[in-house]
Amino acid sequence: MILDLISADKSSHELPARLSKKELAKKLRHEAYLRAKEFRKTDPRQIAMKEKMKEQRREAYRKAKERDKAYRAEQKGNVYGSTRTFDDRAQTH
Repeated sequence: MILDLISADKSSHELPARLSKKELAKKLRHEAYLRAKEFRKTDPRQIAMKEKMKEQRREAYRKAKERDKAYRAEQKGNVYGSTRTFDDRAQTH
């Protein structure tokens, strides 16, 4: 993989004979990340969980849209833009 990235002029892009501990740890972490990513992509439980979350988001969006629609309909009927009625105002003062 790394060798594919090196150009034909190998003299200016020498690879170290051994990786340092830090570089080796970074490489191993990256490889573990790629394995885990592939596993999550194909795991039936992960796929089912993602579908469930997608449905929950859609349901929450639908409910929010309904609440907004009801609020707008309520505001449309009220000329002054307040949600309180005249009787409510009289009771508070």
